[in-house]
Parts: sequence; structure tokens; C-alpha cells
Amino acid sequence: IPKLKQNILRAFVVTSKSGEVVGNAMYQSIGENKIELKHFRIDELFQNRDLGHFLINQVFYEAGKSDIVLDTTVDNFSAVEFFIHNNFKIKSKEKLYLPTQDEYIMVRENKK
Repeated sequence: IPKLKQNILRAFVVTSKSGEVVGNAMYQSIGENKIELKHFRIDELFQNRDLGHFLINQVFYEAGKSDIVLDTTVDNFSAVEFFIHNNFKIKSKEKLYLPTQDEYIMVRENKK
């Protein structure tokens, strides 16, 4: 797999048997050996079917030896739990977008 070029968004899409988009992930390289997961979603009707695990594993595979960084709001308990279950660790809590909203910065460090 060729090395990800910086600032180019890549995406995976999960579809139902009927072709409806039920989930997606978007990410980009943000430096040497680091990618940022910009967007990750599984439609609520399709959650708890291992589609999220399938999707995040595709991103892990694509990331190769890169660390994966993401942010999520601290009150998005299901997302925080999902990412912790998938080997992400909370690195910090910051106000990234709104002065009244905290976000966790989470990282999955890849074995180099």
C-alpha cells in the first residue's frame, strides 16, 4: 500500500445489502506516521452488528504503522467506549470547537 499523502482525505463506506450507505470513515495523514480520523459513523439502525469494528479495522489496516488520532465530545459516551474498546487511549481533554464543549483527544498507537 503506498504511503498516504498528507492532506488527502481517504474514505471507507459501508453499505447495506440494498446498497444504502449505513456507515463511513474519513481520515487523512497529518504527519509522518500519524493519521487523523476526521469522521466515523455507523447508522443507528445498524449499530451493534460489528460494522463499526469492521470499519475501524479497515482504517487500522490502511494506517499501516501510523498512529491514529481522533477527537470526540466527552459526552458522546458510546463513541468513547467504542474507541477505548478498539485500543484507543484518552490523551487529553480540550476545548477544540466551542468554549462550552470539551473534547477528548484519543490516540491508538501502532506498534512500530
